[in-house]
Amino acid sequence: MIDSDALRWLNAYDRWATGRLMSAVGDLGGDAWSGGRTVGDRALGPMLVHALGAHQRWRSFWEGRSDEPRPEKAALPLATVLARWLDQELEATDLFLARLTATDLVRELDPDESPGVPLWQMILHVMNHGMQHRSEAAVILTELGRSPGDLDLIDYATEAAGRR
Repeated sequence: MIDSDALRWLNAYDRWATGRLMSAVGDLGGDAWSGGRTVGDRALGPMLVHALGAHQRWRSFWEGRSDEPRPEKAALPLATVLARWLDQELEATDLFLARLTATDLVRELDPDESPGVPLWQMILHVMNHGMQHRSEAAVILTELGRSPGDLDLIDYATEAAGRR
């Protein structure tokens, strides 16, 4: 079992890694952003929009809401706009995590669909989902000569501990 402090620390890592990735994206546009290279069936921009949308929908579900828009169904935003939206989502997640109690973390939110899966495991799932898509995006960016550099958790931990 994991506590809300650890989840907030992992969310801070998520924000750090996403920030590094989006810095490498910069103001990338055109085919490099919307098409061109893909990992699986997604190009860079659509992949990152999907990651944002999934994160928003999960957080809405955890908060008992189902009103979150689907950014995947809208026009592809500029990379700089998406960077801002990602940062806002991770901030909203941090606020959500700060309110959680130990009882909340072990609660099953949807026992019919996910029997035996407590909230803390769903949260880790979403963080891993984002990590998967950051890794895929990093491959595309590296091929474009825009590597985000190391995104390893230990690099964040070292930096956060003030050792860099």
